[in-house]
Amino acid sequence: MGATDNAVPVNAYNFTEKKQFGEPVAVEVTNSTTRTVLFGETVFFDGWIGNVMEQDGIAAGASGKIDVNPNRHVSMNQVDAADTFAAGKNPIYFLPQTNSDPGEWKDTGAAGLVTVKAEVIGAAPAATPAYIEYKPPYQNGDLVTA
Repeated sequence: MGATDNAVPVNAYNFTEKKQFGEPVAVEVTNSTTRTVLFGETVFFDGWIGNVMEQDGIAAGASGKIDVNPNRHVSMNQVDAADTFAAGKNPIYFLPQTNSDPGEWKDTGAAGLVTVKAEVIGAAPAATPAYIEYKPPYQNGDLVTA
């Protein structure tokens, strides 16, 4: 087996934890897609929204931990680049991941999106790549798609 056969894409969505206030808060979820979700990827499984904590990602059908700590600021480019995010925007919306595509943050709600009471701290939708910085929501696992 060659060195690239086991290559794991590291931080494909430029996930960065800017600040954390307190200990990580993780929940275990099951990946209901047919693909591996990647480290740092925002996912919506089992009523929880958070960033994948497993360095190798979470394989299809497997369980793994996601970070749902609301006491942090994070930045990532897993966004709809055509949307216009602005500091202070709350709520924002998440289009959940599919078998072939990662989810993406959106600035307006629509059918099939999760309404997330998360505050946008900064954004660069016109940049390449577009990104948002936000403070994750407090949650209890009862989020649903619209």
